[in-house]
Formats: sequence, structure tokens, C-alpha cells
Amino acid sequence: MDDALDARWTWIRASWGLMLEVVSPRSAADTSLNRFLERTGGGLHHVSFDAADLGVFPSRLRSS
Repeated sequence: MDDALDARWTWIRASWGLMLEVVSPRSAADTSLNRFLERTGGGLHHVSFDAADLGVFPSRLRSS
């Protein structure tokens, strides 16, 4: 839990080693998370990748 954002976080392990981070507000309090959701709606916010070598990552991403 994050008291400043009044939010809950959890991680869900999916296939292929994929980890999903799920964040949800605990209440309707006036927090930056709730203001963001009011402006943009719910759903996918961003995607992050972990890479040991950032130099080769762009070409590997394009080839997949």
C-alpha cells in the first residue's frame, strides 16, 4: 500500500516471465492517482522492459 497515493499495488506473474504491476486507488480521495484516472480513464498506462544491454535492445525489439 502507498499511503500518500491512497493506493494498492500488486504484482501478477504471467507467462514467459512477464510480471504485471496492478495499481488501484483505495478510495475516492483527492490524490494524484485519482486525478490522473479522472483525466485519462483506466487501463494500460505504460510498458517497461528490463534489459541487460540497452545497446542491443532497440534492434531486438524491432525484430520481434
